[in-house]
Amino acid sequence: GQFLKLVLAPRAPFHKAAIWSELTKLYTSAAEPYIGTEYSDQAKRPRVTIEQPCACLWCVTVPGPFWMALEGGALADGSLAVRLSAMDELFESSWQVTISLQPTHVAFDIRMENHSDRPQPGYWWTNIATPAHERVQLMYPPGPVLHHSMFRMGFLTDQWPMLHGCDWSQWLNHHEILSAYFHQLSSGWMGYADSSRGIAMAHWADPTVCQGRKLWSIGTGHDKQSFWQRFAETAISSYYEIQSGRCKTQIQADLLAPGQVVQWTECVGAMPWNESATNDYSSAYAAFQSGAERQIGTAQEADGACTPRLLLAASARAAASESVVLQPETITRAEALRLAEEGWLGGSAWVRALESLDRTEPLNDWGTLALAAAKLDLGEPSARQMLEKLAGQSGPAAGWAAYLLGICARADQRLSDAATWL
Repeated sequence: GQFLKLVLAPRAPFHKAAIWSELTKLYTSAAEPYIGTEYSDQAKRPRVTIEQPCACLWCVTVPGPFWMALEGGALADGSLAVRLSAMDELFESSWQVTISLQPTHVAFDIRMENHSDRPQPGYWWTNIATPAHERVQLMYPPGPVLHHSMFRMGFLTDQWPMLHGCDWSQWLNHHEILSAYFHQLSSGWMGYADSSRGIAMAHWADPTVCQGRKLWSIGTGHDKQSFWQRFAETAISSYYEIQSGRCKTQIQADLLAPGQVVQWTECVGAMPWNESATNDYSSAYAAFQSGAERQIGTAQEADGACTPRLLLAASARAAASESVVLQPETITRAEALRLAEEGWLGGSAWVRALESLDRTEPLNDWGTLALAAAKLDLGEPSARQMLEKLAGQSGPAAGWAAYLLGICARADQRLSDAATWL
């Protein structure tokens, strides 16, 4: 805490403030050389180059000094960020969300990339859970809405907020479970207003990038009660899901071209809310939008305002996925066999990595099982022969091979074969 206070203070001396910048450069340069300062007298002060630095800062603190050190804008300028990411080995594609606190809102910097040489699905929806009770009013741009309910057939079209003859911006009118798509957007803002607390929450995404918005409601009647009994604790309060997606509905998906990168920024913020603004929906939404633009601003205005300083390293599972897809040549035999025994990976990149190792030296049972399972997932005919050969041996890997064969036989309605393997 005391260290952060020294280097993050608004009036910190330059030589101390530079410590934070240098640590950030070191931490984010693990895959490349870090070139030190060049001095005129090379004999006495030669330049130092660190190859692939791995900067780790081990500290001990207590909550009081730590959080005090983060006051004065350190949390609100994007300096500290959380990055969530994953690699989909089956599609050889990755997604990444960097979450940072800005002065007026929370910024979500989203990035999707297709690392393969084939087109891959680019499906994405940002999903936010919001409170649902009689003092909450939903805020979506007025206009056409395509919706379907849990116990109705097909889609219906109405003009938001009037669905089934009721004002669905009000919680008490949610008489059934509903999914609604706002497929012709007139604004990038959505959210809710809570008159019981005098606040509103607003979400913004560029409609030219994220063309769809969605509302999912659990409803207020018997549907709600039976749903919670089946899927969650009955004491949990109800909620809405407000969503923003790249396509207009969730039954659509676009394709990312080989090597394509798509990135955009969304923002979420809060603002004061006056209950008197909710008498007429069109007026209420207009007040909501203008208030959001004034109090929060758009992600376009904040885009590029800062470079997040990441303090959380990727998990071992995520790091392994990235290595197999992006840098398969760095995977050693020992590491590949460890990953095979963990059962973590799949996809064509994983198959290529294991086949390359197998050509050099035959894989052990766990490696063979991992290769066969990945091929089975990709629908390759040779997978079953590999599993049958492995299942005839002894050991834990053989047991898993037999189990996979039994599952496949059951799926194909070959019940006698399933009984043999299972």
